[in-house]
Amino acid sequence: MGLTVIQTSDERRVGTCVERALREACGRARSVNPLVLAPSLSVPLEVQRALERIDGLSLGVDCATPATWCELRWALYGDGRALVTPAARAVLMQRVVAQASADGTLEPLDAGAGTVQLLCQAAQRGLPWLPAADAASLSAGEARALELLGRYARVLGQRRLVEPAEAAAALPGLMAEEGAGLPPCVLVGFGELPRATRELALSYAAAGECTLVCQAGEGPAGDVARASAHKLEDEARSRGVEVAHVGDAPAAPVERAAELSELLSCLFETGKEGMVPTGAVSLLEPAGPLAVASSVCAHVCELADGGARRVVIVAPDVAAAWRELSPKLHAHGITVRAQLGAPASQTRAGAGFLGLARSVVALDALAATWPEDPEAELPDMSWWPPREVSDFLLLDVTGVGANRAWRRDVAWRGNRILTPAEVLRTLQNHSATSPQVAGAVRELLRGHVAAAAMRLAASPQPDAAAADAVAAAEKPEPGAEERLSALLDAGAIRAVVEAGRTLRACGVSADEGATLEELVDLAGTALERLHVTCRPELACEGSPCTVELMSPKMAAALAPASADAVVYLGLDSASSPIPVPDSALDRLLEHCGVDVPADGLASSRASFAAVAAAARRHLSLVRPSHDAGASETFPAVMLSEVLSCYAVGEGGGPLLKSDPASRVDEGRIGENLSASGTVLQAVEVAPAAPAGQLDPALRRLVIVPRDGQPELPQGRPSLSASQVETYLECPYKWLTLRRLGLDDCDAEFSNMQVGTFVHRVLELTHRDLFLDAAREAGLVGQDCGESPEGRLFWFDPAVRVAGSRVDERTLPRATRLMHAHFAEHLAHQRLEGSTRNKQALIAHTPSERRRLAEVERDIEATLEYEATRFAGFEPRLFEGRFGGSTGLPADYAGADFVGTIDRIDVDEHGRALVIDYKHKSRLFEEYALSGRDEADWEAGFALPGRVQTLIYAGIARRLLSDAGVELVGAVYLGTKGVHEIAGALTAHDAAAVLGSDVGEKRLERVCVPVPGARSFDELLDRTEEAVAAVIERMLAGEVDARPSSPKACAWCPVLSCERRQS
Repeated sequence: MGLTVIQTSDERRVGTCVERALREACGRARSVNPLVLAPSLSVPLEVQRALERIDGLSLGVDCATPATWCELRWALYGDGRALVTPAARAVLMQRVVAQASADGTLEPLDAGAGTVQLLCQAAQRGLPWLPAADAASLSAGEARALELLGRYARVLGQRRLVEPAEAAAALPGLMAEEGAGLPPCVLVGFGELPRATRELALSYAAAGECTLVCQAGEGPAGDVARASAHKLEDEARSRGVEVAHVGDAPAAPVERAAELSELLSCLFETGKEGMVPTGAVSLLEPAGPLAVASSVCAHVCELADGGARRVVIVAPDVAAAWRELSPKLHAHGITVRAQLGAPASQTRAGAGFLGLARSVVALDALAATWPEDPEAELPDMSWWPPREVSDFLLLDVTGVGANRAWRRDVAWRGNRILTPAEVLRTLQNHSATSPQVAGAVRELLRGHVAAAAMRLAASPQPDAAAADAVAAAEKPEPGAEERLSALLDAGAIRAVVEAGRTLRACGVSADEGATLEELVDLAGTALERLHVTCRPELACEGSPCTVELMSPKMAAALAPASADAVVYLGLDSASSPIPVPDSALDRLLEHCGVDVPADGLASSRASFAAVAAAARRHLSLVRPSHDAGASETFPAVMLSEVLSCYAVGEGGGPLLKSDPASRVDEGRIGENLSASGTVLQAVEVAPAAPAGQLDPALRRLVIVPRDGQPELPQGRPSLSASQVETYLECPYKWLTLRRLGLDDCDAEFSNMQVGTFVHRVLELTHRDLFLDAAREAGLVGQDCGESPEGRLFWFDPAVRVAGSRVDERTLPRATRLMHAHFAEHLAHQRLEGSTRNKQALIAHTPSERRRLAEVERDIEATLEYEATRFAGFEPRLFEGRFGGSTGLPADYAGADFVGTIDRIDVDEHGRALVIDYKHKSRLFEEYALSGRDEADWEAGFALPGRVQTLIYAGIARRLLSDAGVELVGAVYLGTKGVHEIAGALTAHDAAAVLGSDVGEKRLERVCVPVPGARSFDELLDRTEEAVAAVIERMLAGEVDARPSSPKACAWCPVLSCERRQS
């Protein structure tokens, strides 16, 4: 029994000293196999491969890591407690912290994830030795952390669990007590020895034989390993364990390039003669981050051409390196592999599942308290639309398919009265989502997290994503990003299953009283500790070499001279900083006497030297000369150490200089962004067309017949007045909004929806006021409907009806009617709103409710404004619909028009006024017939900026030709803020219509004559002729971008238009 420490500079995994130690162990322990323990899984595999080539040791030697050896042996020889997993540790620790927070015994710590993480790391690294800490020397926070760790230890005891560090320290003694053969143990490949590893070695040495092979040369790169070995020796002696120290064993040389061997011998040393580069070490300096992949790819191709068969690329961010480098290397016929991982909670599927689960929790809680009364004020609607649910449905693992997921998202976004219960019902309907999602949500609602994940992991049904079958068949071969995401997603779903099982193992389940919210919260905590590891690969047949992407930690565990070339990325100071062991965890463990952290510089030197030692023929160091902000970068400390090993040239700089070919410019966009790294051969193409300009052959498709019709009826398109206005604003805007339908899918609480609501309330208010007065006068029956049957008017519109218009006498009644209709129509949206347009004004937030109150005040003010305008005119037609299925054909300007005239007022002489509501303030400038400039009477007629009411008046003139009505005006009435009237009038009627707004300047801008039109009838004629010309341009497919003003661009969805003015 005892501890033997062998000091050697032999780099080989199984050098002379390791081989001798194992042969001696085999000679002494014939009944059991000697044991080799190494710090990572890759090292035991390398040791086994090396032993296979040695006679007498190819069989009969067990190789493992401390964790794997302990896990297997503890199940056989342990004390009955189970090893706590990282996920279980986090779940139990969070419950301890939550309980302390509820008890008021957590301060000065908080209940955040950072506190839980710190306590978990402290428990993992030193829980068995914490009680020996001197609490008096600790800060208040450290003392509280120690107390919480004590509570956690008691929870472990109650649940018959043990920390692996404690189990490993106790295992050798337990095995010896039970008489189990304790084989001689040899520790290989360890640099730093944390407390748990030292305790295992000391326990092993006390119960059996333990040998530590300290592979460290004389330079600073071996400082950490030597210090750890000395510390282990001192602790062994202090515990009465016999220690034998074997001096430097002879080292067999490792075959590698002479320059690399010389570099490793003088790395981090001072006072040695400077080296002269011979080509085995390269320095790559691309201009910036975007040029790194192109530079490295070209360099790897050169290495492959030079005979390199295994190239290791070391990257601080392996996932980013995979995304950027692997497509380029694969395009050059080089096989690329990687090993990388991420916490399950940070993967696409893991984060998506958590988003779904948290949404289900919130929706379930809201559904339980949702008011049954449909007229009650809506509760919290901040969850609408359910974005996280929609995002989850778009994932491949759900089996929903993109088409169905997008349709579901559109349906939810278009429904402002969507309830949480409706969303939950939809999710549980496999026809609306998929069998996997429906089953998973049902399991979640039962509190079964693992079962929910297993539902998602199940194979999809044959028709689960039938809507995407064709698209899937046409998908190209998955690229680097898709392969990586698919592997991570599959691993994340398995991790969710494991998280659910962990919760149950920790006594957290719905059956034991845990709420759904608590279950999901703890599942999220477990997923943060469950690591998903994957090995993506892009294979190329006949590849000249294989490139492996790995992290610096993994690369440091590679066997010496095991790669033909090593390419080290990110050697600028920002990407590869020196760690400073000054965290709260380091201080806590040090103050508690558990462990003293290694010096950051010494650890970085050891790691970098191990990575460099893995290269046999070539070492390439990559440092972009500028960062993403175009600022010059500084070399990382390790790169500076390498440069200092080389002799200084005449200019004062080291002889090792960057390869000129590596200085790829970020301005070479084509090379940097293409997978091949080369710019495709230029092909002559037509210059880019201005926004909206179409090929003549395509213009006929701008306006097409309705579904099922072979051609436009009699060559006439179906249009609306607002479409014409939009076209006049900008043809391209008209195309995108009116023909392509590039509109927002959300049911918005916006000006358009408010305007529609205001129209309806004013329509009902004026109609009721008119019909009530007509009934009192005996002009209509008590049972008359909202519109006359088969006619435009109930009776001769010139007949006067007292009280049928809003004036100072009827204003109080009109106001009461308005408020009643406002409330009724608002409630009607909740009760009957089945489409996005019919329930668009459902308020979700306090600001929206305040806006509704403002709208109601605006309508009331509109009625007050009307009371002193439109003298002599009485409303006779309300929301007069024409075209389409109304039975009132509207052939205008060579097109079939569809629309609604808000109101027509008529005076006692049959003179009619078309009125259109606009929910705008101060609209006169925008909607006046003429502009501010002096009229040019020689120029002829020009369409005004706004033509909607003129088109309506032209259509009404035809529809009312037999009613004895003469059109004399077409105006807009502003229903918001500062109310104004604008439009076109005859001079005879202007004063009566405008009331106190009459002024000479305003009269000139709203009255005929105007250039080209001497009367109102002539104005309507000229307008129709001009609109006909506009429609001809539409039919001709003229849709190039021509904004009439900056306002025309305000609501246009084409943000990239080169002619955009706002």
